[in-house]
Amino acid sequence: MKGCEAYNHELDAYIDGELDPRTSELLQAHLPGCGACTGALGRRESLEHVLRSLPPVQPSPQFEARFWARVARAEEGPSWRERWFRVPRLAWVAGGAALAVGLALLVSLGDPALSAQDWAIVADAEGFDLVLEADPELLAALDVLESWRGSEEL
Repeated sequence: MKGCEAYNHELDAYIDGELDPRTSELLQAHLPGCGACTGALGRRESLEHVLRSLPPVQPSPQFEARFWARVARAEEGPSWRERWFRVPRLAWVAGGAALAVGLALLVSLGDPALSAQDWAIVADAEGFDLVLEADPELLAALDVLESWRGSEEL
């Protein structure tokens, strides 16, 4: 025996007379004992009545010609202009132009060479560990040492 959910999906086919005889009999037997399905059937029959009472839609005289022209264009594929001006191609061109400008700036400005003094500083710094968090007590001690060393130089 089917539940309401299964019958709910078959109500439209029932209204249109598309159900097989066995399923139609089962649904007819289910409806008197189920208020939810009976209400859903009534709402769908009312909607069906309203939709059938509407006049048929008449397409414009140019509809068929425009429709077949669009089908023909779709079968041909995009024109070379449409393919050329697609966003991905323009994105690649813009990216290439930005890369070229960046390389030109790098070459024209150049990378200044390190002086002998800079290399000495780099060599001395290689033995130090990187401090990620400063210790307030250590910083205070360094301030004291620097001020003391500065007073000796005077």
